[in-house]
Amino acid sequence: MWIIYVSITLFVVGIIYLVVSLINTFKKVRPIINDMNHRVARMQTNVDKVITQTKILQAIQSRIQNDINFKSETIKNTVENVKNTPKHFKSMIQSLVGQK
Repeated sequence: MWIIYVSITLFVVGIIYLVVSLINTFKKVRPIINDMNHRVARMQTNVDKVITQTKILQAIQSRIQNDINFKSETIKNTVENVKNTPKHFKSMIQSLVGQK
């Protein structure tokens, strides 16, 4: 019968040792987990900043592209008008000469 009591005692001591070991391990791991959480939070903040800057740069790029397209059209229209100027000038001269 005493073997049963010794076995129960060893089992209870083993459970107590397991609980104590788990508590000690948790105490040792908690600062590491907290540090990792802080690092992840900082990394997420940096990622959010990069995303915000990317959106700003895309908006600026779009404005620059629109400005380039506008200026390109303006220059193209100006060149076209300059090319047509001799024709208009010639027709104006002809209409003035024709009125005499």
